[in-house]
Amino acid sequence: MTAERVERDAVNMLFAAVDGPPDKAAQPAFERLEKALPSMQGRSFYGYFDPVNLRYVACVERRADDDAAALGLDEGSLPGGTYLRARLKSEPPALYGQIGPTFDRLATEAGAAVDHTRPWLEHYRRHNEADVLVPVQK
Repeated sequence: MTAERVERDAVNMLFAAVDGPPDKAAQPAFERLEKALPSMQGRSFYGYFDPVNLRYVACVERRADDDAAALGLDEGSLPGGTYLRARLKSEPPALYGQIGPTFDRLATEAGAAVDHTRPWLEHYRRHNEADVLVPVQK
């Protein structure tokens, strides 16, 4: 696994949150999100675990014509900044099984530079490719 530092802009999102740890709540959160969207084509998807509220949050980048209320989704934003990133490529479900251990490796590599004020993100680039992003201080 090769890790690199990247700068990301904040992203406006629509999201669906489900209470519980990632291994129990991620799939239902993404199912709820996908069911609400008229089309998933050309959209960027993200996920993260919110340890404060003990919930998994499935997100999609907001388009100008999206109506969160009509879709039954919440809106918010993912913070930008500096992240340590590792790109995973594998077929699901093996891809999903690599995410937790990759977060652990990135956090170890970042050490005291981990920024605990921002979420640790999964960016689903395509069905068999995901970026694992740990926020770090500059």
